[in-house]
Amino acid sequence: MKITGLTSILKAIASIPILDAAVSIAIGIWAPYALPLYQGLKTYAVTGSFGAALKAYVISSATIVISQYIGANLDFDLGGWTAVQNVASHAMVGGVSAVLQGGKFGHGFVSSLVTASMKGFMNPKTTEFGNAYSRTAIAGVVGGTVSKLTGGKFANGAVTSAMQWWYNAEKGGFEEDFKNAKKLVHAQGKFNNTDDAAKWLHKNVYENLLNEYDIEVGAAMYGSEGDIRLGDLQTNGPGNLISLHVKKDAVSVWHSHGTNGSVAWPSVGSDADTGAAYNAGYQHEYISTPDFYGEGRTLWKMNGGAFNSPEKHNQSTLCINITIIEGGGSCNW
Repeated sequence: MKITGLTSILKAIASIPILDAAVSIAIGIWAPYALPLYQGLKTYAVTGSFGAALKAYVISSATIVISQYIGANLDFDLGGWTAVQNVASHAMVGGVSAVLQGGKFGHGFVSSLVTASMKGFMNPKTTEFGNAYSRTAIAGVVGGTVSKLTGGKFANGAVTSAMQWWYNAEKGGFEEDFKNAKKLVHAQGKFNNTDDAAKWLHKNVYENLLNEYDIEVGAAMYGSEGDIRLGDLQTNGPGNLISLHVKKDAVSVWHSHGTNGSVAWPSVGSDADTGAAYNAGYQHEYISTPDFYGEGRTLWKMNGGAFNSPEKHNQSTLCINITIIEGGGSCNW
């Protein structure tokens, strides 16, 4: 199979390492699902080997998945041994990736080791060092340069380091968007009531900034009618769970669900959304959920007091005691 025009373009890009790295990094950031395909097609164009193309596809896919896994399970910001494990894990991935791409383990290992260690001074959570895109570009340039200096290929080191940075340090862009959302919440004034506060959070934090991530965020509400104010925006990071740190005088809370299909609606159970609302003693709790069924992203208002016994933590009780105040979702049980 030959696609002459595309083959020529891919060969031309591959012949210029810096351009190849730049194209790969851009695709990895803005269309991550397409990066493995690009790597596979480019490899096929250069080598004419389907086996080599499939291998490139798998390596690219695995690098993204493993980088996300490391970031979710070995948080660099915890410091100490966990931070060491985070950096060492990325270095190992870089080394193995280099070997699979025909290079030497040491080239990829050192390249990824250096860039992963850079979280110490340009950590997206704790510094204002550029933005998510410039930090990822810097990681790519450093990784490619280190790879080249140690005898490896610039493009391989740059792409691996940049993707590790983007999907670990930046969590696919989440850290930058979360930082901006947190500033937005902090600067916001008072609301007339908790409904208005929840609507503002749903639109300005969830819909405008954070709806694309499989990460839950939330904030508490304080004050009284006519003077409702928001606490800090919080997150536990990747996963379908959030444990808000709430002061005793909170009157309600809002949180979002991630993009995982298992949390399409508010969840029921003593350790789920209904249990959290009742145990905290809130009259109402607010939850934003993604668009899974073509109904649009939805803001739910739940009557926490209704779930005052174990047998009431069920879908039927939920549907009776929940109201949609934004969006087009439906409770169908």
